[in-house]
Amino acid sequence: MSRPRTLIFAKKFRLPSPAANIIQTLNMAWGFQAAGAHVKIFPGRIQKGSLSLLSEIEKEYRLDTNSRPKVTFLAGRNKGIYGLLFRAALLKEWFTNPDALFFSRDVKETMLLLTLKKLFQKQQKIVYEMHDSVFLEHQEYGEKDAQTYKIWEKRIISGVDGIIYTGTYLKKKVEEIYTSSTPSLIAVPGFNKRIFYPLPPVKNSKTVLIGYFGSLHPGKGVSLLLDAFKMLPDHYRLRIIGGNPAHERVALEKKVSDEFDNPDRVEFAGQVAPCNVRNHLKGCQMITIPFISEVEFLSPIKLYEALGMGLPVVATPVPAVQSAAAELPNVIISSSSKPKDIADAIQYLGEHPDRIALIHKKIIVLNTMHDWENRARHVYTFASTI
Repeated sequence: MSRPRTLIFAKKFRLPSPAANIIQTLNMAWGFQAAGAHVKIFPGRIQKGSLSLLSEIEKEYRLDTNSRPKVTFLAGRNKGIYGLLFRAALLKEWFTNPDALFFSRDVKETMLLLTLKKLFQKQQKIVYEMHDSVFLEHQEYGEKDAQTYKIWEKRIISGVDGIIYTGTYLKKKVEEIYTSSTPSLIAVPGFNKRIFYPLPPVKNSKTVLIGYFGSLHPGKGVSLLLDAFKMLPDHYRLRIIGGNPAHERVALEKKVSDEFDNPDRVEFAGQVAPCNVRNHLKGCQMITIPFISEVEFLSPIKLYEALGMGLPVVATPVPAVQSAAAELPNVIISSSSKPKDIADAIQYLGEHPDRIALIHKKIIVLNTMHDWENRARHVYTFASTI
């Protein structure tokens, strides 16, 4: 039996953190280990006590302790110092693991790896997971460095050994900009089956409870959701789970206070630990994904977490969501991103419990196909063949 291949997860991040991309990184690192790789990761440690922090992280994110990778915590209280230590760790692994597989998902770390590959030709392979296009995002918002990111992305697309796209729509957008013959794989996001498992269907309730969970970043469209919600009958309720950025939560709470005749219809649950999200969604008949931006959030993970819980989703017609929804049975897309059309889509489900029950039955058949561990096995199999 051949020994497990070393996989260096070249992702710079600090713990603890509630950020979605870090949650994905942790689940994939543990998933790669379960798939048979010998995984090494190098997070920054914001607080003291490496062993206790690791145990807390595994408990909070419901990670399988039997599939723990080799975690080397670096001093992380100072972001700049951590960045230097992280790059030093990558350099050491590059020179001491000539057959390693380097898995990255950020532009700058991948550029560093490509520089090492150019300067020191060895047998290492570099696989890049593209979950968005920084160029497209920065171009949309008029950032001065947009063209720089375009140059970097072009070099990455042509220089790495393999590319993981997190959706068909993203792959199509990237191929419209860059020409590439690099081997690639589409692997949609997953969900942690120890957190997002089926919720019991809500029966015989006079109230229709809608859930939202995630960031309160303006591009996520929570303000738009509130505008739509104002148009729904009084027996509809909304529960918003999330608290970051804090100033956005303050602004949203003020909006509800100022604009709603009955502010109590909207509940702000605040930021909760990942392992407690499901509990806060109990009683919800559906969740909403009211994205506004077409260039951000090209990896709509919430679709798959809702799938894991057996919940229908009402979403705005953002192209990345529409593309993903084509293969999922639990997503209703509003006819436009206008508040009235979003409200109509919500009411389409809310007034017909039989439709919700039918969607729930369809989901249960599929929801074990998209967990992080299955995704990690799929990606690792692909990466091992390039």
